[in-house]
Amino acid sequence: MAGKINMRLDKNEMPSQDPQVRNKNFLEVALGYTEEQALDEAARCLNCKNHPCVDGCPVNVRIPEFIQKIVEKDYEGAYQVIHQTSSLPAVCGRVCPQESQCEMHCVRGKKGDPVGIGRLERFVADWHNAHSTEAPEKPQPNGHKVAVVGSGPAGLTCAGDLAKKGYEVTVFEALHLAGGVLVYGIPEFRLPKSIVQKEVDGLKAMGVKVETNTVVGRTITIDELMEENGFEAETGPYWNSPTVKDLVILIGAVDNNKSRKLCHEVFYKLDDLIYIDSGNGEFSGQVVCGVRRNGRTVRKPVGGVFPELLKAQDRFPSELSCAEASLADPQSMAANITAATIVVD
Repeated sequence: MAGKINMRLDKNEMPSQDPQVRNKNFLEVALGYTEEQALDEAARCLNCKNHPCVDGCPVNVRIPEFIQKIVEKDYEGAYQVIHQTSSLPAVCGRVCPQESQCEMHCVRGKKGDPVGIGRLERFVADWHNAHSTEAPEKPQPNGHKVAVVGSGPAGLTCAGDLAKKGYEVTVFEALHLAGGVLVYGIPEFRLPKSIVQKEVDGLKAMGVKVETNTVVGRTITIDELMEENGFEAETGPYWNSPTVKDLVILIGAVDNNKSRKLCHEVFYKLDDLIYIDSGNGEFSGQVVCGVRRNGRTVRKPVGGVFPELLKAQDRFPSELSCAEASLADPQSMAANITAATIVVD
């Protein structure tokens, strides 16, 4: 890689709102790298011969290549490298678990911190969204139509990849906003809705159509999609799938998270909350942060430990730090309860 390698062992810290400020608002906690921080972090990349970080990325983003573009201050070029294999760079730069994927394989992590790949991806995507004025190039149509059922991250990614190959893609979403769990399962202070909408708008600019308030199977049937609307293929979760049991479990889990998020309003009305969650560590952190942002008190259970947050530490350190900064001083479960004890199975 051209330029001097930065051999500092620790990665650049992510700027963030002060805990005593962010516990009173719903704005994004992480503020993103400055240009100076991004250049300094990019210089830590060794441009390894075998690129293990690329193998650790589910969509095989050419990570050393986009980081090299950052070193050269070609931020739009860096974005285009990422966008070749990822349809949601601004989203992935924020909520993709890089710690257990690309960064886990980074050679720099063998002695010190891995390169902050996710933070650099976010910097590049935010720079593109703030400065790029050119509409994305529409591929030559290939004459085929595809329906994607569900506009969650998988549906949007599928739509983007197909659009790049020239397919005429329509995404059908049952709810009133596209994004699925990105919109209905992740709170504003972790992933702003405007970021998700920007990514959806980018797909629309590539020719992807998004039909909301459409429940496939009720509003329109698969037969109608295929026979009357001219779609030649469709993709999404269906009840007649041979793996229906697994799909039902998955869909139930997603719907449960949506329900939990939509029920946060109830949590916010409590004056004093002891929160116990036996499973989803990231969700636990989000609820804790959400309650504190409304000026309420959150008490740890006996022993002063949130085991599910500690269990999630390796995968979601940003979520853990957010929650810990929002917690009140540990107190006994039996003390100072003015509202209720909530147990989420």
